[in-house]
Amino acid sequence: SIHNRPLNDTMKAQSGVFPARNGISPLSQGYTGNNVIMGMIDSGIDFNHPDFKDSLGNTRILKLWDQRDPTGPAPSPWGYGTIWDSAQINAGTCTHNDLAYYGHGTHVTGIAAGNGRSVTTVDYSGVAPEADIIMVALDFSGSYSAVAVADAAAYIYQQAMALGRPCVINASVGDYLGSHDGQDLQALMIDSLLMQSSGRSFVTAVGNAGSEKIHLSYSLTPLDTNFTWFVYNGG
Repeated sequence: SIHNRPLNDTMKAQSGVFPARNGISPLSQGYTGNNVIMGMIDSGIDFNHPDFKDSLGNTRILKLWDQRDPTGPAPSPWGYGTIWDSAQINAGTCTHNDLAYYGHGTHVTGIAAGNGRSVTTVDYSGVAPEADIIMVALDFSGSYSAVAVADAAAYIYQQAMALGRPCVINASVGDYLGSHDGQDLQALMIDSLLMQSSGRSFVTAVGNAGSEKIHLSYSLTPLDTNFTWFVYNGG
């Protein structure tokens, strides 16, 4: 019989990761995330997990900004939350945990950048196992939540620029409010950050709203323009 099991091994085959890892033509080299900053905007991370440590047991997490922790010190100029660096994580003085949102950030970071060291019998590494990680544990609903994603992106890109390294940010978070046209202030801020320097990408999740009654489709010709108001009646 067939039983449920983790699929992060076959994920890399189904998503075309192995050709990129191995430098298959037309690529001139393989890509594993080496020298790249993987920025994560999510619920946080289990920094003690072996997949986020190198072969010597040192953390691969360069910075961890918990926007929800009021203890401080906070990163400048944002002025809220608590920041830890790799030295503090290695020394065991970091008090962040990823349990408030059931380890969502740990799960997503494992897919993006886990190195698979916790399992030796199967390759459960993520997409970019040699990338260094910067995690921002997002303020989902607090007083800074309205600007939290843009602040997180600005912080991560700032850190990557200081190191002179390319950076891709993954944000598997969001909601279904807002403008939906990329013209709200957070989206414009992130657009401006992407245009400030080369070597930057920003990846978002497709969402979990396929069954929600918030979708509409048209058959269009090249000359058509359509505008629709949704009226919510509780259904």
